[in-house]
Amino acid sequence: MKRLLGTIKHNLTAGRLWYFSTKAYRAGNRPLAVAIKTLIYVVYSAILCFECEIEDDLELVHGGFGTMCHPNVTIGKRVKMFHHITLAAETLPGSPPRIRIEDDCVIGAYAMLIGNDRDGITIGKGSVIGAGAMVVRDVPPGSTIVATPSRAVKPGKSYATGDTDS
Repeated sequence: MKRLLGTIKHNLTAGRLWYFSTKAYRAGNRPLAVAIKTLIYVVYSAILCFECEIEDDLELVHGGFGTMCHPNVTIGKRVKMFHHITLAAETLPGSPPRIRIEDDCVIGAYAMLIGNDRDGITIGKGSVIGAGAMVVRDVPPGSTIVATPSRAVKPGKSYATGDTDS
């Protein structure tokens, strides 16, 4: 019984439910996807669109409470997202992804990632987006972005200019 409860608890997290809703949508079961999305909204106050492409190991810390996600988002493997994150894109659902979060990224609470209608933005592999950061352009792999306006605090390609530090 303890093992069964552990399995249920693992599979009923916001991240797992979101993953199941995306899979239901891709399998052509839109009513189930909508039902799961509604459950996520009621329980976690989060709007997590089933049109997104996410991996099954996405971790939504604190249940992803208050997180809002546009349908044109792709999230890679082993991504950890905290609560009250906004993933917004200036585009219509169904067009190519405007926000790409690559593998092994961490996105802090209250961060905002806003993709534009031309190129969108990519958060590079292994990057960390600090709490409260507003990101409006690509983040190179391995970068750490903090504060508003966002700035790089880890050596590497400059977030603002694209120049390589010497």
